[in-house]
Amino acid sequence: MTAAGSIQTSISSSIARAVDAFEADRGNDHWWKSRTVQAVVVGVGILTTSALISATCVVAATVVGVLTAAIAIGCTVKYLYDRSVAPAASLAEAVPEPFDPRHLQRFLDAQAYGFQGRTAPYHQALRELQQGRKEAHHIWYTLPVVVGVGVSPTARHFALKSLGEVRAYCANETLNARLIAMLQAINSHQKGEPIEYIMNGPFDTGKLWSCATIFYLATEGVISQRALNQACMDTLNRYFGGVKPGNLCPIASSCFDQWQQQK
Repeated sequence: MTAAGSIQTSISSSIARAVDAFEADRGNDHWWKSRTVQAVVVGVGILTTSALISATCVVAATVVGVLTAAIAIGCTVKYLYDRSVAPAASLAEAVPEPFDPRHLQRFLDAQAYGFQGRTAPYHQALRELQQGRKEAHHIWYTLPVVVGVGVSPTARHFALKSLGEVRAYCANETLNARLIAMLQAINSHQKGEPIEYIMNGPFDTGKLWSCATIFYLATEGVISQRALNQACMDTLNRYFGGVKPGNLCPIASSCFDQWQQQK
């Protein structure tokens, strides 16, 4: 194979690996540890080496370097964008068919066993937060958020899609008690401890904000849900400036308002 052919093959292989890794890692919040970034780094090494050992001129090496940089920047920017909190431009998908309480089983199963063999069960999630820092992946089903927060397949699978589903979650004794325990664990740490540290970054901090907001709004004034409402209020007061409308998560608040109007 010629030097040019070797470079072309390396480029194609690196692009394919980066794309495959990106798709496999869409649910990974620790992007700097993800296979996407690792694949890009490996690709950079392969392409740079191919260019240096080839018999072609410096121009070829420059072209390879520019292309590699474009691939790396493109993959990283797209990855970070998809992991950010997606804007709630349209909440149409937040209006499903009448909610079936049996759909809550997806939360109970994931809390018991983890999800798809790559996330942590509830007892590990609670222990991490009690110790002061989230490490494993579990937030989608231990601190659930409304549709529109996160865009990965996992985020969509566990997203709360109606007010009926939120209230059914509250009414489930197991899910209710575990959500309270998670929030209380977060609230138990010394004042001044940055929530970004406890939640291991801004992405999951945003999800916590959404979770506390939607469950606070859904349980406000409900006597049977005083404990959950208080836990949510404590979280919002401690880490997000309080429960005034301007301090609540806008995506969760927008979902709640729209769901209320559709009743």
